[in-house]
Amino acid sequence: MEVTEAPDIQRMMRVILRRTPFDHVKPSQITCMRSTGATSRAYARIWSFPKIWQKALSHPPHYIIEVLAHHFDTLSDDNKIRTIIHELMHIPKNFSGALVPHRGRYHKIDHRTVEKLFQTYKNSL
Repeated sequence: MEVTEAPDIQRMMRVILRRTPFDHVKPSQITCMRSTGATSRAYARIWSFPKIWQKALSHPPHYIIEVLAHHFDTLSDDNKIRTIIHELMHIPKNFSGALVPHRGRYHKIDHRTVEKLFQTYKNSL
């Protein structure tokens, strides 16, 4: 598997953040990467920087959004945006370095919730 920086995804993420209610997300503390040769079925995934690593390395919270080129790059532009929105939804409101699961007591990350934010994004154009 090979991983490279993804400035196009970084730009896309910043545009999404300006047009959607992700006020708690700090784009300067998110890095976007593109992987090739991965065998996962995922289109993208988000990586956390747990509190213990933050303390040990004296580093603030950080996230990595990884897009898997063989799946993500073939998506339509709208579906790429939906995918990035989905990954951003995994970032908790306190931007702690942890991740929000797909299902929780007070939330759900699914097609319906992603679509609501996607429509917010589209309506802001």
